[in-house]
Amino acid sequence: MLERNPNLARPDPRLERPAAMPDDGGISRAELFGFARRHFLTIVGCMGIGVLLAAFQVTSQEPAYTAYTQILIDLKAPSLLDTQGREVQTSLDTAEVESQMTVLRSEMIANMVIDELDLVNDPEFQGKKRSRMEMLGARVADLAVKIGLLKPETAEGWRASNLNRAMEDAPASEPIDEAVVDGATGEAGAPLPADPAAAAVPGAEDDREAAAQETERRLTLAHFQSKLGVNRISVSYVIEISFRSRDPEKAAQIANATAYAYVNEQLLSKIAAMEQGNEWLEARLNELRHKLNAATQAAQAFRARHDYSIAEAAPTDPTTITAESSAEEAPTLEELEATADTYRKLYGSVLEAFTSSLQHKSYPYSLVRVITPASPPFNKSSPRTKITLIFGALAGLLVGIGTAIVRQSLDGSIRSARQIRSDLGSDCLVEVPRISFWSSDQRGLTDIYANPHSPFSDAIGRLKTAIRISAKADGSVAVGITSALRGEGKSVIASNLGLACVGAGYRTLVVDGDPLRSTLSKALLPPSDIGSPARPIQPDPGSGSPVPSDGWFELFPARFGSNPGDWARTSALSGSWRDLQRANEVVIVDLPPMQQAIDVLPALPSLDFLIVVAAWGTTPLDAVVEAIRMADLCSIPLLGVALTKVPRGARRPRLISGRVGGHPIR
Repeated sequence: MLERNPNLARPDPRLERPAAMPDDGGISRAELFGFARRHFLTIVGCMGIGVLLAAFQVTSQEPAYTAYTQILIDLKAPSLLDTQGREVQTSLDTAEVESQMTVLRSEMIANMVIDELDLVNDPEFQGKKRSRMEMLGARVADLAVKIGLLKPETAEGWRASNLNRAMEDAPASEPIDEAVVDGATGEAGAPLPADPAAAAVPGAEDDREAAAQETERRLTLAHFQSKLGVNRISVSYVIEISFRSRDPEKAAQIANATAYAYVNEQLLSKIAAMEQGNEWLEARLNELRHKLNAATQAAQAFRARHDYSIAEAAPTDPTTITAESSAEEAPTLEELEATADTYRKLYGSVLEAFTSSLQHKSYPYSLVRVITPASPPFNKSSPRTKITLIFGALAGLLVGIGTAIVRQSLDGSIRSARQIRSDLGSDCLVEVPRISFWSSDQRGLTDIYANPHSPFSDAIGRLKTAIRISAKADGSVAVGITSALRGEGKSVIASNLGLACVGAGYRTLVVDGDPLRSTLSKALLPPSDIGSPARPIQPDPGSGSPVPSDGWFELFPARFGSNPGDWARTSALSGSWRDLQRANEVVIVDLPPMQQAIDVLPALPSLDFLIVVAAWGTTPLDAVVEAIRMADLCSIPLLGVALTKVPRGARRPRLISGRVGGHPIR
């Protein structure tokens, strides 16, 4: 027996119980593990759904292949016609490179490629594709061929038929003829025009065909530009051209065609500029030739008409002086020769430029060249299987965690000792692990003998220690065990606690105070002794019990089916279990749930304190709060709360040292 100082007064646990402490907001590692363990199926299920949706996306989407080619804008263009062997150095800024990239994306380049490869008649560029279910069926057929359920010829035929049907049934993305009245057809099934007079107009059918062809071309152009990619590599003069297609061969072919179309366009534009410049130079050359000939002829004529010999004396005749003054106002020979020489130089320079232009035209060159031609890709660019599956798993994980958090926030049950301390302001005496047994089996009532080294037995031992520490000065203690609701294990706790006290050497009396159920009486006593509650009886559950004959406590049975209030009044009379309280060191009363024990507690003033049992993850927090409030109204001290049915992963080991029941353990 524990040695206690008889001069110390027993403190009142109810008076010492602090108010509910606010949660500090911290989350321990054990709580995180417990949260993950409780909602493991929810999180894994959401992850599985995310992976399945991602797999459906991958298998039902048309695979696409992207081919890449690179072109270089070469700044060093050698001039083969320069006699000194110099190089023509040019430079481009960012705006000029962006302009070249815009030219690559232009409709001019796209139309050149479309015309070269006849993409107007390609079903891929007319918005016709297989549905997701057809793609999923094709994947299933491929899998069936791999495992041997289908022959390759059968799968190919089925795939080809589905592809043809999809191409025929696929609707156009844009209306072809808006002048056709919906639902109006002729005898041959041809659509009737909105205006009957339009049928008699010559060329109306040709206009409709031209409009349909133009619509198909615009649709092809839109699909082409949506699949084309043009990017500059870093800050270099290298431009990367990419094209995405269902067929890897087609993707490489179109990428190369786009690159060479751009090179040819640059070459053709330079040739066109040279031709235009040559035409201007030729016209200018003819003009200068005529002017040069005229100036030369004028100088020669002037020289032939005048005598440049020096006179012996100055003229004194006024008429001669007047004639010479008039002659000075006309162009002189020097002026005519200077004009002729100027035209001669201009003619020479223009002739040199014209000759150089003709020579460059005979050998045209482009500053753009292909440095890496596209080759058919081996791997598809979309859908990306690994990334899609990983993204689906992560999305499912986030959804699962969010769902678990919502469920946790909506769950009002008790799931931790910390929750009892912070929300109820009461001590969590012990966390009792879950044990499995049938409700009609008495093995759960004697589990500490069946499994003496189990965590359940350890928890019962800690609860026994907490009770004995709170005993009175004479060493006796009377404790009532109740619960907030039915089925929370209070009778199991009472029976095993009584066995633990007997095993520790204490004289123990267990009272079955739940006449509506009489769980202890029906499970531990013979049927003949259940109806005689006037004396305590040693339990005799049968030969299969693991408890030895000297290990049992004395059980005061209850009359099954009687009213709790009648049982309380009977307990107050002489000859009841209260007369035996002084002869025992530990008295344990298995009370009904708190909502029914409220009629019993006022008639039990001899109880020293009360223990409320709550089931982990089942008992609502509000029910425990109400049970504690009702115990306070009855002026019975509350020792604490015993949390039962705790899963193995949710239970944290607690040391005996510290505080149990509000009192220090030494």
